[in-house]
Amino acid sequence: TNSCNLALIHATDEMQLLQTICSIMVDIGGYRMAWIGYAEHDKAKSIRPVAQAGFEQGYLKLSSFSWADVPLGQGPTGTAIRTAQPFSISDIQKDPKFEPWRHEASKRGYASIQCLPMKMGNEVFGAITIYSELKNDCNAEETKLLTALADNLAYGITMLRNRKAKQQAVDELKQSEERFRKLFEGHASIMLIIDPDTGAIIDANPSAEVFYGWSIQDIRRMHIQDINTQPSETVKNNLETLKSSKQNKFLVSHRRANGWTCYILIDTRRSHRFLRKGGMKYGASSTTSSLRQAV
Repeated sequence: TNSCNLALIHATDEMQLLQTICSIMVDIGGYRMAWIGYAEHDKAKSIRPVAQAGFEQGYLKLSSFSWADVPLGQGPTGTAIRTAQPFSISDIQKDPKFEPWRHEASKRGYASIQCLPMKMGNEVFGAITIYSELKNDCNAEETKLLTALADNLAYGITMLRNRKAKQQAVDELKQSEERFRKLFEGHASIMLIIDPDTGAIIDANPSAEVFYGWSIQDIRRMHIQDINTQPSETVKNNLETLKSSKQNKFLVSHRRANGWTCYILIDTRRSHRFLRKGGMKYGASSTTSSLRQAV
């Protein structure tokens, strides 16, 4: 049990963890063979072996396993998965339901079997099946320990999958942000990222830097109110309209660093699309605007 717990604590890969647990069951637990199978949701409700250790000698390839309520689903693994309960056979020679696997199992010296389901929430997603060369090699205390092991293993797998999913989400977001950054910085249009709640200019692209005459660093310290020459109430109303997406284009008057003013046509339609793909870095309330000088 301690070896299994250590394996769970230090696990970083799901398949490696499964293989380690099977090896521990054989090398330390003294069982003849152990394997872990995952329940498939295909038409046959098959069980896919994913890890094994011990004297297996092709047994898993020569055998078929199912968790459906059919003859091939009445074995220990199929029954444990289907019923979500531990299942054991104390003597494989006497259990009629084990007939489909008896010949190959006997050739490999298997005498008794114990199977423990693995659950993720209320769903059974697999099972660990253990084979002994001794008959009646199952007792209540051992079943209790093995059940706890199966529960811990299932929890460990859940944590690994959650960790992997979280890392994948982080990586995808990072890639999305990188794509957005390239689109934003390389776009020929004048582009600003504006917080519609405050009017703060979160970012500007190089085209905006050239047009306005301020450095990007200076623009990032400004608010749209600093460059929009319209009345403050008009600017506020425009920001509210941006938030509701009721209007995508505005004709406004902006000032530049040299003191000149010019009319600017703001078009937010394309930039909203960019923001959804890669702009989450700037927050859901940010708005990217493409601007061009009106003539």
